[in-house]
Amino acid sequence: MPGKATKMNPKELGKKYDKIAQWWHEKHHDSLYGLKQLELALKFVSGGRSALDVGCGAGGRIIRKLEDQGFVITGVDVSGEMITLAIQNHPNGTFYVKDICTWETEIKFNLIIA
Repeated sequence: MPGKATKMNPKELGKKYDKIAQWWHEKHHDSLYGLKQLELALKFVSGGRSALDVGCGAGGRIIRKLEDQGFVITGVDVSGEMITLAIQNHPNGTFYVKDICTWETEIKFNLIIA
């Protein structure tokens, strides 16, 4: 039926991203996409330096920028392969293979990006 919304299946989406994780990382690792918006958002952060990156993928430019700014990083993604790459790329971060719609934490963040 045209126009009918379908429900996202996080496990299926994760499997699809697993298949392209290395390619995605290689193509987007050094992109500048989103950095201007991140720099603007950083101007509004006061106090602590903890950040949650929702859909963090393999990490890269966004997490590097946050690490350079002294943030402690937590990342969440539905793709296990993406999280494996994120851990390799950012060994000081904490990363979870989780669906953000059901993930629960007691951790408080000073910045949440998606």
